[in-house]
Amino acid sequence: MRRHTTRVLMLGTLLLFMLIVVAPVGAAGSWGVISSEYRGKDVVRASGDLRFSGWDGTNRFNLVDAEFGDGNAVYGKTRWRAAWYPYPVWTDTTPEIEDTNRGFDHVRRGIGSASRVVVIACAQMGWPVPDSCSDWTSINR
Repeated sequence: MRRHTTRVLMLGTLLLFMLIVVAPVGAAGSWGVISSEYRGKDVVRASGDLRFSGWDGTNRFNLVDAEFGDGNAVYGKTRWRAAWYPYPVWTDTTPEIEDTNRGFDHVRRGIGSASRVVVIACAQMGWPVPDSCSDWTSINR
């Protein structure tokens, strides 16, 4: 009986080690295009690529100011929620850009491949008009 208990404990320890140290690669891949309109015209577009390596996640956020010369800066956000935590507590925001296209990497260490990731793209419209944003879009669940 003692041998059996020892084997079960060793197997359990090995499985626990594999779950903690050797993290699986989760759902990932390309996403997009998301966009927002103002007065019938696209003002911002975004697409990207989500990848996991072990417990780390990288979201490549490709941002496009769709209305060059309109004076409105655009930005994007990536919101991360770890599978082991019930709320989306990490939000990464791109710098604001204007009259250009640009890629940004949002990197989240220790998030785990089972996390849920959502994105949004916005254009700043200027006071008193609120920012024009796409809907929050889930890119891996």
